[in-house]
Parts: sequence; structure tokens; C-alpha cells
Amino acid sequence: MVLRFDQITRIERGGLFFDDGGTEKRIDLQTSADRWWEIYHKPRFGDAILRRKKKNRYCGVKEFGGVSDVRYFKLFDETEEYCFQFFLTERDPVEILPILQDINARINKAGYWLYDWA
Repeated sequence: MVLRFDQITRIERGGLFFDDGGTEKRIDLQTSADRWWEIYHKPRFGDAILRRKKKNRYCGVKEFGGVSDVRYFKLFDETEEYCFQFFLTERDPVEILPILQDINARINKAGYWLYDWA
């Protein structure tokens, strides 16, 4: 599901909340981290042991740099991938960076990270 950054209402300890056509929905960050592990993690020796002992901190993927005109990050739930995006053609890029940094900082404060593609 493709969404816009301005649909995010708040980010709290347990999840990210966004407005989906008048109803507020929640993406659980722990569930997103589990799905990120299944989709993106490259298996290594000893992962089965470490997975039970260590919490995966990555809950999604971000691309805040690069050459395209789109900045985005992705989060996951059991069945769907949520892509929050922002087009550089709509606003001045200098205005966008603080918004992206604030979202990233709030996700970090909730105890998770976004894996950086760029």
C-alpha cells in the first residue's frame, strides 16, 4: 500500500499510526521487524541461536537520499507492505530533510531502526 508522509499521525513505543481515509490504523513495529527479518536478512552461521537471544532492531527500509525524486520508507505487517513516500517535486528538498529526520528519530526513540538503502 502506497501512502504519503503527511498521513502519519504519530509514532509511539509500540507502533506507527496513520490516517487511512478517516480511520486511524496502526503498524506494529515488532511485527514489522519480524517481517523485515524474513524478507531481507541474509542467513549466516549461528543465526538460529542469535535470533532467539537478540532482538532485531530493523523494522523497515528507508531511502532518504539517492538520485530519484522520491523519498520513502517501508514498514510491514503480517500481510502487507506499507510504503510512505514523498515527492521532491512537490516541495523544496531543504524542507523535506527535517521531516524525514524527525520520522527517523521517532522510530529510533521507539527502539527500532530503518535499514538505509542509500
